[in-house]
Amino acid sequence: MSRNPAADRIFELAPDDLSREALISKWEFIHEDRTPLPTDQRPLGRAILTGVTAERVVVGIRKRSDGTIKWLSMSTFPIRGEKQELFGYVSCAWDVTESTQTNRELEVLSRASAELTSSLVSDEVIRALTRAAGDLCSAPGERRRRATLLMVYGPVLVITGEEDPETNIKIEGAHLPLADHPYIQKVIATRETIAAVLDYDEFGPAVAKSLRDHGLKNCVWTPLLRAASVVAILAVSGREGEALISERQLLRLKTLASMGELALSNAEAHEEVARLARTDPLTGLGNRRALADRLDHLARSRYALLAIDVDDLKKVNDVHGHPAGDELLAKLARALAAELRPSDLLARMGGDEFVALLADCDAAGAVEFGKRLSRTAARVSFPWGTPSISVGSAAGSVGEPPEEVSRAADESLYAAKQARKVRSASASAALASSA
Repeated sequence: MSRNPAADRIFELAPDDLSREALISKWEFIHEDRTPLPTDQRPLGRAILTGVTAERVVVGIRKRSDGTIKWLSMSTFPIRGEKQELFGYVSCAWDVTESTQTNRELEVLSRASAELTSSLVSDEVIRALTRAAGDLCSAPGERRRRATLLMVYGPVLVITGEEDPETNIKIEGAHLPLADHPYIQKVIATRETIAAVLDYDEFGPAVAKSLRDHGLKNCVWTPLLRAASVVAILAVSGREGEALISERQLLRLKTLASMGELALSNAEAHEEVARLARTDPLTGLGNRRALADRLDHLARSRYALLAIDVDDLKKVNDVHGHPAGDELLAKLARALAAELRPSDLLARMGGDEFVALLADCDAAGAVEFGKRLSRTAARVSFPWGTPSISVGSAAGSVGEPPEEVSRAADESLYAAKQARKVRSASASAALASSA
């Protein structure tokens, strides 16, 4: 085997090194996922096995001494004699490390752009953003870097996205004090990206523990800007043996952060519009659409519906004015909603009508809860007096159509209002008799 000076430069060999021994001792052939590339899958191995030319096969070589990775485009051509007998091979190699990394980074950005613009759900946008950041800053053949998105809420950082295949330690949702993180403080102050080798002693205890637990050795922090303010930080970290990301990767990361902020803004705006469309503006409760959505996605369990009317709202409006009626509805709604569990829903259907959806509740429980709401309403006071409500309830079994349960609750409410009228009439008659 012989080689030219260009091969010496690519494989970093001395002129007197024996080719096979020097290559094997210095380099390991790898796939892009860092696993070893078997001999029969290398260009020379393929040509030897098949006798066919292997052209422009991209393979990785990793230096055994320090883990440096190069990417080569290799072609191997069988050499045949006059009678087509095989007596050797010519192998050519081109160093395509830079172009391979560039192509991969552009592919990551292109894929990220498609994912970020196709979703209007914040959680999906955050996942796509952190996944792309980890891919973008990890060169082919390297371990995938850790990427997180930290939302800035005043003095608190909240980890809302976490992509890290290297560890099972998950801290998504964790709150970290901004005061413990000098680098993010600087990013917020300057609105500029910062990269640094980590010294745990520079950080406060909470952040230092998180960095140490994950074995992080360096990091780059890129701000997501909205109206010239930092709303989040995209952090990409390396571990032992991984250098800071390159200038080229840093530029691409800034591009990704800008794309991510725009996608996140669009998703949040869409979610706010959707929330407002499902919210009653007077009481802040869910509206008819919110109730319909929840009923469409009922868990496979029993449930109950309470139909609720505010008694004598028209009289309050006529005597004390519509602002007094609005105050009655808003204050009463807050008091009733405070009695519900997180799994329940109180919705205003319009006018003086409300509906409560109770998860995992039977008929007896619904009746008792209706009484509890009536007692709560009686404790709400106004200058003009104390309100009251009428409640009807019905329970549904697993899979029972909500329409039927709602109809039964309305019938129960009607019966309750009729009984109230009878009681009111009886009370008036008794008062007149005593007079």
